[in-house]
Amino acid sequence: MKRLSPLFLSVISISLLNTPSKAQTDLNGHEYVDLGLSVKWATCNIGAEKPYESGTYYAWGETETKTIYGDGNYALLDCIIMFDGDDDSWTDVYYDRYDQKDGKVNLEPDDDVAHVKWGGSWRMPTKDECQELIDNCTCTWDTINGVYGFLVTSNKAGYEGQSIFLPATGYYVYPFYSDDNPIFRKGEVVQLYTSTKDSEDDEQAYVIAGSRDNEYDIITPYIGLVGRHTAQYIRPICP
Repeated sequence: MKRLSPLFLSVISISLLNTPSKAQTDLNGHEYVDLGLSVKWATCNIGAEKPYESGTYYAWGETETKTIYGDGNYALLDCIIMFDGDDDSWTDVYYDRYDQKDGKVNLEPDDDVAHVKWGGSWRMPTKDECQELIDNCTCTWDTINGVYGFLVTSNKAGYEGQSIFLPATGYYVYPFYSDDNPIFRKGEVVQLYTSTKDSEDDEQAYVIAGSRDNEYDIITPYIGLVGRHTAQYIRPICP
């Protein structure tokens, strides 16, 4: 019987360690991994077929894609009031829901693109569920199939080694900062919407984000805020 060299065996071991877990099962045709948390995480972003694919980006609370994303064509916009005077200028943005008037901070199923597109009990993760992911997993900057991102591996007892991969999708900037490429810092930044908006600032929604600024400066995933009219990618969860 042919014996494999120790070097070859070590290469196999490294490759297995740097691969996200195989899905335990699927729901409505979409696979997930159980990390031992309060929810199970999908293996892919919405619009992707592989864990390392970016998928499709959406504005917060919208369920269809657009060519241009901005305040002016945001689906949940009520109105924009602008004042430009000699001594002062300001802009107020008002929304028809998820604002100070209705007090809602988490998306309803009809406005949750994960639920609308995947059905069943799929939905976008809340801010707290993303924080749970960060607090109970080890996030390592890695590359899979040539795509950079974070390998997120569970630290929960009985689930050690279970993992998902969050690709560095970058974020949408077109047409405001780019004339040709709508995605900025692809391969460097992970940025995914939660279903939760800021309770005080109606214009902001929470994301789970992380980045690699250079070979040695890794910013591990954290919870941040972005304008809710901006386009971001989405990783669904299920119970």
